[in-house]
Amino acid sequence: MERIVKILVERDNMSEEDAREKFSEAKYELNLLLITGGILDTDTFCEEHFGLEPDYLNDLLMPGSGQRVQ
Repeated sequence: MERIVKILVERDNMSEEDAREKFSEAKYELNLLLITGGILDTDTFCEEHFGLEPDYLNDLLMPGSGQRVQ
């Protein structure tokens, strides 16, 4: 399980399915942001979508880069 998904499940009491959907939607939105040149807006992306620090941005940008947890 991706660590962002795990955090959403544990911290926000989301179902794993809902957390994965939120993760996928955010990933899609981030890709659109980057395609349209919104690179400067990425600093606050994780905070706005997940309440997390920018450190988690790599989890969305590069598949497999985020730590997988059980």
